[in-house]
Amino acid sequence: MATAVGDMEDQRAAWLRAADEAVPWERFRDEVRGQTFFPPDERDIAPPSREEAIQLARRRAEVALDLTSRVAVELQDMHAALEQGDEEALPAALLRVTQLDYLDADNHHGGGVGELWGETFGTELAARRWIASSAPLARAEDFFFISHAWDDDGDSNGLEGVATHGNIESLAEFARRKAVALQNVVRSILELQEAEGGARLNRSAFRFWLDKSSIPQFEPRLRTACVAHLESFVGLSSGLVILLNSRYIRRLWCVYELACYLCRHPPHRVYVNQRSFLNHRTDNSPRYARAVQALSVNECECTDEADRAVLRAKVAAYYVSEEAFARFAQFSLLALVVRDYLSYPPLIRTEELYSRVVDPWLQLTAGLGFAHLAEVLREFEVPRIYAELGFDDRAYMRQLHTHLERRVYPLLDAERQAACTRRGLALWKGETGGYDRCK
Repeated sequence: MATAVGDMEDQRAAWLRAADEAVPWERFRDEVRGQTFFPPDERDIAPPSREEAIQLARRRAEVALDLTSRVAVELQDMHAALEQGDEEALPAALLRVTQLDYLDADNHHGGGVGELWGETFGTELAARRWIASSAPLARAEDFFFISHAWDDDGDSNGLEGVATHGNIESLAEFARRKAVALQNVVRSILELQEAEGGARLNRSAFRFWLDKSSIPQFEPRLRTACVAHLESFVGLSSGLVILLNSRYIRRLWCVYELACYLCRHPPHRVYVNQRSFLNHRTDNSPRYARAVQALSVNECECTDEADRAVLRAKVAAYYVSEEAFARFAQFSLLALVVRDYLSYPPLIRTEELYSRVVDPWLQLTAGLGFAHLAEVLREFEVPRIYAELGFDDRAYMRQLHTHLERRVYPLLDAERQAACTRRGLALWKGETGGYDRCK
């Protein structure tokens, strides 16, 4: 421990010396603009004096170092686990999870966006603040794995057609969209769990695995180990959260995380939110449709093309063919996106709203050869059922849960069994959940 703290003190001195150097205004301005958790007066776009810039830079260095003094010891423990080489115990030793407070939004407009979504400048200081917001998984905790794309092509709600790559304002708006999406997912989880007859979680009990905060981005050896164990983290989680912008469907790692989870766990533990990214003004639904239609190992994007060979090998091990993998991913995404809409009846409470929002997805489902799935989803007539139940959300969710259990989830399970190899089927864990899987 003394060594870790000593190392941090040396790093503190180095960073504070760096903070006293000249701060290029453009870089400083863009970084501060991206920190949506900073008070508004500290995000003023007027250039500060050199002294003010240095003062803010020093403050941020101090904050980062104070937060990460705890993490230094935790990272040493992770390194020690790597040295021990116990592959069975290693995933649990590498697991770090983040509380909801760091990721949630205060309202549906993305106000008070969680600082992890809001922070966009990928310096080492920023990465150390990200990891400081997470902590090792406690024995009694379950956690949800967040699957998401880091960027957006500009078609999502609020982005005004401006891609996030290289644009601070667009990236900040995308951060707000993600925070709102997660807020909606948490509400759906609580409502669906209540409909299933389970104990309703307290919001403060939610824990999430998020690549940004759970992987030490500034520690090459730990980063490599965590990426190598992504599949284990997915399998150990008690639920999968998908923040579904259209770019997500084109990312091979993202789609694989979904298919990987569904090999192991039942579909009712996958929580998709697409409606927070839906753009009614410019109608980005065709982009989603094209992405789902084109989904394949060959067509999906990889940041590093070497990853495609790795993922292709995993697909070959767990699925009877790449085509079976793509079909299973398409089938699952379509069913779960429609479930997301059915889980929020106020949005589709009239025939007109239902036709505008849900029908395009059902038409796409049928058009891809999944006519029976489309038919079963359409059987649940939201406007009629919601009205007959007196717009009682709890009664509606109970009835929806019954329909999903009896009619929809069995179709997903049949697809899983048809798509997976014997090795893939052996991964099935069913309802098993929680930290017991980490032992």
